[in-house]
Amino acid sequence: MPSIGVLAPDPAERRDLVLLAGESGYMAHPASGLAEALEVLRERRPSLMLLTDGPEQDAEILLRELAAVSPLMPVVVASRKRDAGRAVALMRMGATEVVAPPWTKEDLAASLRKTLRAHGTVFSVAPLKSPAPSAPIFFFAVALFFALAVGYAAIQRQAKLRVAAFEEKKSWDLPYRHPSAASFCGGDLWVLDWFTQSVYVHSAADLAVRQVAHFPGELPVSFSVGPDALWALSPTGVVTRRMKDDTLRLLTQYPKAAPGGVAIVFDGLYLWTAHAKARVLRKHLNDESLTVLGAWPYPGGAPAALVFDGASLWSLDSANKELLRHNLERPDEVTRRVALPEYREGLLRPVGLAWDGERFWTAAESVPQAKAPGRVFKHSLAER
Repeated sequence: MPSIGVLAPDPAERRDLVLLAGESGYMAHPASGLAEALEVLRERRPSLMLLTDGPEQDAEILLRELAAVSPLMPVVVASRKRDAGRAVALMRMGATEVVAPPWTKEDLAASLRKTLRAHGTVFSVAPLKSPAPSAPIFFFAVALFFALAVGYAAIQRQAKLRVAAFEEKKSWDLPYRHPSAASFCGGDLWVLDWFTQSVYVHSAADLAVRQVAHFPGELPVSFSVGPDALWALSPTGVVTRRMKDDTLRLLTQYPKAAPGGVAIVFDGLYLWTAHAKARVLRKHLNDESLTVLGAWPYPGGAPAALVFDGASLWSLDSANKELLRHNLERPDEVTRRVALPEYREGLLRPVGLAWDGERFWTAAESVPQAKAPGRVFKHSLAER
């Protein structure tokens, strides 16, 4: 999936362009200003940049700044008004395409596709020269072989260093601001962003976004990715079971199965939900109505997320900033508490919890809400 950067200071326009790009088959990395756009260029290495032009943002200035940093980067400008003179001026400044309003999926997709196709064919093959004497060719081939061998060894070393650096790193900024849940599936970290109603699939190798899927007509607060389906929970208590595909196709809907619920997890046999206001944990049978088999008082401050590690049920207590391990027979009994010092300063609020088979991961939203990008942390219990 091609990756693009989206630079728009207006939150509504930024959201619209990200959604349109996602629906057109592109992985969009949003940025609200030039500093964030430059970070996207460094960290995400997009194939092109899409930026808006208007009173809040002069595209001519941005074109100059982007050209200074990445002169070969193609740029598509989304204009707020139809102005042929302005479009010509922007293209003279370096814009590859200018998309006139209203911005539609068809127009944007055509401009992005045309831009990538054009910039993907800028290289040409140099004409062959007449054969040189065989001896120079032989020595050149030998030198080339050793150069390639040394280069391959250097690449292998760099790859090992990147893996080691990733293993040492404990936290990463997210390219969105409203995470609300997290779950692992097949080695990938899935994170739910409630504001865009989307699930971002992050590669386990470097946490780069590999895929984005949108919830159609639903505003989920939590989800759990199981072996064969995705379970989602809405603020109204509706639980849905969906396919794990690009469209999150609906399989089953359970109206009012978990009213007031804020967290959900499937342990392979039963479904568990947590309710913040009532401070209750509920165990559901996986039947046609998600029958409640039991309810227990939550033994912490405020449940924010649930996860099953293959043997035990764990919860994320956002009030006390700690992880709780629950007795499966009596979930109101805590068998272990793990403090999360990463949240001690109060600048981030833990909202999501995931288990990768060896370690816990938490997703966090900034405090005040959305003032900074979301963040994920990797926690090793052996260090606690």
